[in-house]
Amino acid sequence: MTIEENKSFVQNILTLEEIDIFQRKDIIQYFLDDIDHEVKHDKDVKLTGLFVGVSSFLEETINLTLKGKSGIGKTYTMKKVLSYFPQAKIHYIAKNSATAFYHDNGILRDKQGKEINLDDMPKEPKEPKKIKKSKDDNENKQASEKYEQDLEKYKQEHEKYKQDVKDWLLRFEDSFLEIDLSNKILFFLDAEAEGFEDMLPLLSHDVKSAEFNITESPKGAFKTKHIKTKGFPVAIFAMTDRWMGKREGERATRQAFVVSPEETEEKIKEANKMQASILKWQVKHERKAKTEIKKLLEAERRLFSTGKFQIQMPFFNLNDLYPSTEVRDMRGFNQFKSTVEACTALHVYHRPVIEIEGIYYVLSTIDDVRTVLKLTSRLYENTVANADKALTDFYWKYCKPFEILDFTANAIVNKYNEENTKKTNHSTVYKKLKALSRMGYLDKQLHQETNRKTYLFTCLKLNKEETCFHLADLEKTEFLRSILEKGFNSFLTNTSSNIVYYIIEKNKEGTASEWEPKLVPIPFERAKELVLGFEEARLKEQ
Repeated sequence: MTIEENKSFVQNILTLEEIDIFQRKDIIQYFLDDIDHEVKHDKDVKLTGLFVGVSSFLEETINLTLKGKSGIGKTYTMKKVLSYFPQAKIHYIAKNSATAFYHDNGILRDKQGKEINLDDMPKEPKEPKKIKKSKDDNENKQASEKYEQDLEKYKQEHEKYKQDVKDWLLRFEDSFLEIDLSNKILFFLDAEAEGFEDMLPLLSHDVKSAEFNITESPKGAFKTKHIKTKGFPVAIFAMTDRWMGKREGERATRQAFVVSPEETEEKIKEANKMQASILKWQVKHERKAKTEIKKLLEAERRLFSTGKFQIQMPFFNLNDLYPSTEVRDMRGFNQFKSTVEACTALHVYHRPVIEIEGIYYVLSTIDDVRTVLKLTSRLYENTVANADKALTDFYWKYCKPFEILDFTANAIVNKYNEENTKKTNHSTVYKKLKALSRMGYLDKQLHQETNRKTYLFTCLKLNKEETCFHLADLEKTEFLRSILEKGFNSFLTNTSSNIVYYIIEKNKEGTASEWEPKLVPIPFERAKELVLGFEEARLKEQ
């Protein structure tokens, strides 16, 4: 490791004092309070973005789709959230830049899997220059003999060069670009980006590798290049309402949480006020809290990148807390579980650890489950429906009152315009009704009693509780404990009674060698208190 690398490394390691800060602070609230200096409202977008970013440190990543009107803050808010994370792993992919991403981040390999370094391309030998005759015959003779020798050597080298070029070009037959997507965050700023659809199979997490072709057109001639990827990236998509119903948009959201920025007047006023009161000389200096959070996330990334630390879910009945009525709930539960694990990773300095066969497993706690349950319950309806919140809110406010009647788009237009100063029109409303019909919220039938092509709509979702799950007592630690303690006991039954429990601490401040955490043994009873939320409750009472 070079001096500069050592310097950078030391600067990014948490000090003992900083670890003490994060062991005592509510990390999530600390983050939300700090980012509020840059982004107003949109708590769900900020919190989901934080967990999605942390999941990039882990094996099981989370994908996210941001849906809402153009200009509402999808890209702005998420860029601000991602600014807390190590930037080297984040890739912003705009329109027509997906292909460039493959080239910039791929390793070219031959069919045997060996790397092809373009700098190793055979170099053509230089032909010797013809001699210029002088007045001295002896000099001419010597120069002529040397030229003949150089020419013969050149011919031999050129023959070898031609063969080397053939061998070199043969290496490109069946060659491919290998891209390691592990721990990367891919932010698609425009879902129309070239190569967008190629990325979608990577989001299923069914396999750790994928192969596909991309088409290039160098000098007007179309050419296919083979791509091989490995590892799971975090994928974030920013989509406007123009993607309602489009196949690509539907495929992306099936693999991801769906969250929408707020569209309230209060948010717009506060955002504009914040922009109006910026002091440019203060913007140049990073806030202390943001620096601390960035250092924490970098230290956690480094911890999990060692391959020695993983997250273990100790609640074998976690599924009892999640709906199991829709086919989508199987994928949704995996996303929910991965988000709980990301929450655990964020709080790694608060969590008990066990060691099995040389791997350290950080245990999730009831506090992680409760935090993610509250968030997931708010995102559930729109994630299952593949729709932005404004669309489902439109249904419950303007369509649901017609639940016992069939209605037309014009009826909704009239109702909307009666209740709002800003008016709407038939085209806008019909587009929303069509999307709601495709989502299964409305039934759409051609009206037979009119000469014009008019559609009648019927409400299919009559109870909001059908489309989401409500927390009620699930927010209470005591109620959660009564459920999850059974699952924790099942976990204990399946693990050895001789397991030692630890807490992570900093090993030594200021070391320039590879950072290794110090694992301090703790009694089983304290580990149990941490997992089941007793110690968290005591800390909050203090």
